Amino acid sequence: MKGESIMSIDDISTLERIHSAAKAEFMEKGYRSSSLRSIVKAAGVTTGAFYGYYAGKQELFAALVDEEYRYIIGAYKDALTEFEQLPIEQKPEHMGKAGHACMVKMLEYSFDHHDALFLILRRSEGTKYSGMIDELVELEVEGTHNYYEVLRQLGNTVPHIDEHLEHILVTGMMNAVFEMIVHDMPQADAGRYLDELAEDTTQPEVKTVEDFLDSIENQCLYQILIKVDRLTLQIALMKIQGYSTREIAVYLDITEKAVYRRMDRLKEKLKKFFE
Repeated sequence: MKGESIMSIDDISTLERIHSAAKAEFMEKGYRSSSLRSIVKAAGVTTGAFYGYYAGKQELFAALVDEEYRYIIGAYKDALTEFEQLPIEQKPEHMGKAGHACMVKMLEYSFDHHDALFLILRRSEGTKYSGMIDELVELEVEGTHNYYEVLRQLGNTVPHIDEHLEHILVTGMMNAVFEMIVHDMPQADAGRYLDELAEDTTQPEVKTVEDFLDSIENQCLYQILIKVDRLTLQIALMKIQGYSTREIAVYLDITEKAVYRRMDRLKEKLKKFFE
């Protein structure tokens, strides 16, 4: 916001009207389609008066969401840093607990700041804030790779995970968490749902395509996967289990090119689900 001087009561009242009008406009139309002229009119101020507070629409949108955006990203970075500082032999024991605690913290904050998070998640196209989920995904992928290195140092075998499939799965996880905010899930239900997501370490190993489909709890995702041919599902399952493309091709008696082609088609279908 322009200027750092102490504001008068009138300034505060004007700013509150601008924020209220902007929030209503952005919530209804999103950043890209919102009109600064409409915001100024609804706030009952002149355009000149508005520019005494903000340089434009982008700065105004930031005033409504930047603090919440920085909190979410910061909380995730802090959780990763705290985990990295643990003694290496303690990390496997704390991996699931640390991740779950961070998700609970972010979810509780998101419920307490619902409107700002909704603006970020669903109304921020055209701003840097629209990339919040992507930033969290990149942080999670980097943290996961660091954890794989920890497992190797401890003498564990770490299977190869296809990086594209890994990115899709992590994106799905992040979207699943924040969809609870977007769809106004009651907070108590959201807590239980998050607990269910955290139970993955206690779930039985998925060994067959049938097990794979049975493990899908999201109905929309299930409806997509149930229509996919069994060979492609078998390839996806083996990718999740850590098999290389060459190993899959040999096991299923198909070419490596066929494996890549089927995975590319599956990824396109999954991208539509996560959009």
